[in-house]
Amino acid sequence: MRYRIWDKQSPVNGVPAEKFLSMMGYTPEQEVYIIEHDDGTAWIVQTFENSPYVGQTIEEKAQAHLDALLGEVPISQLESLQAYYERTQEVMNNAG
Repeated sequence: MRYRIWDKQSPVNGVPAEKFLSMMGYTPEQEVYIIEHDDGTAWIVQTFENSPYVGQTIEEKAQAHLDALLGEVPISQLESLQAYYERTQEVMNNAG
């Protein structure tokens, strides 16, 4: 698992960038990170403002999020992340 800062030019799981921005309600000005599975598929997408993790930069927030996923995470947080993932997958599946 890894994170990347989204350039808002690259597709996300096959969805063109412009369409993904619109579907998710993001603006071009927002900083966005994507946590990806080892195969490169996007799992979690967060903006700087909506990230549940502390950090002064988008990189710090993304790293804290990744660290939490790779470490011990409370079950309640995992359930919340799973629900977010399922909603994101549904949106992306309906986009195509």
